[in-house]
Amino acid sequence: MTTPTSRYAARLATLPHDALLALAAMGCEQSAAIRTAAEASLAVHAPFPQWACDKVLLSADLLPQLLGWFELEHHSVKGVCKAWRGVWAATLEGRRALRPGPELVVPWADFCLYGATPDGERLMLSHEDRLHFLDRQMESKATVQIPANGIAVAQDFIVATHGSRITRYSYSGEELATASPDDNVVCCPVLSSCGLLFCVCSDGDDSHDEIIAFDSHSLQEQRRFGRGLLHFACGLAICGGELYVCDCYHDCIQVFSFTGELLRAIRGEWLRPKCLLCVRDRLYVTELYDEVWDAYEDERPEGYSPEMARRVFVISPAGEALETYGLELEAGQRILRNVMAAFGENLVLGLQTKLVALRGL
Repeated sequence: MTTPTSRYAARLATLPHDALLALAAMGCEQSAAIRTAAEASLAVHAPFPQWACDKVLLSADLLPQLLGWFELEHHSVKGVCKAWRGVWAATLEGRRALRPGPELVVPWADFCLYGATPDGERLMLSHEDRLHFLDRQMESKATVQIPANGIAVAQDFIVATHGSRITRYSYSGEELATASPDDNVVCCPVLSSCGLLFCVCSDGDDSHDEIIAFDSHSLQEQRRFGRGLLHFACGLAICGGELYVCDCYHDCIQVFSFTGELLRAIRGEWLRPKCLLCVRDRLYVTELYDEVWDAYEDERPEGYSPEMARRVFVISPAGEALETYGLELEAGQRILRNVMAAFGENLVLGLQTKLVALRGL
């Protein structure tokens, strides 16, 4: 008796070569099993030429050029073989140069950037008093109503600062703990991996700014430090077990231990550092810009540059300058949002009415 498979084989044998080729290609595109079978058959009947493997795919001269085109998110290519893994590692630093990234279209005209989730898979934007978690297609996948001027997120809770109040929420919006230190304004929350939450505390006099460390679960105050050392503290970041603080009016970044000891001050080409983000042992810095400076030149700070708030500074934790990236923006556009975000492999910056993404984190 003729089996169905042999009947199909007999019928297919009558087809012209181009029709068989089209069917085979369609099958490979639609079925992983057929693709696997096709690869095995090709390896036997049409093996990759050894000269191409040795002189191209394993060439010490050509491999860096070949793999240099791949972005960080294509890291799976390093698993092809030992030689590719070595070249991937050797060309990794080149991928960390900032350059234009994908266009991010926000679904609303009025929004505020609050960062990204710890895994980098969700971007956090507020709109009409609701915090939205957007996926890489910029679609809102979850939302919670939380009043906030600053947000820090862990895997299982959200911390929000609002006026003089700091609150820990569940992802459903339930209040879990709250604190209000001395009725002073608290802002710029940042979470450490050791269970501490750091915030800027201000009594309205920028020269009195200080840092408060809380227990991130109970929100019990642990310690205060920095008073008298900081003049308008703003962006905070944690990198390598140290706390980095933008000391805006001193034009530097102050580095503290978690116990409050001042370790060092970092200065760079920036003026009025405002926002910090640490990603893979690199710090990204942006600047404050006061729109009053556009109208009144005598109000501009010493060292003013028209490129202020139109550039991103990249430094090592020790303060070594690694890169200064100038944004290609329309006249008058500047980075005005107080937060940056590591969203996937992109650095996301907030302008007046839109987001800018840069590759190369």
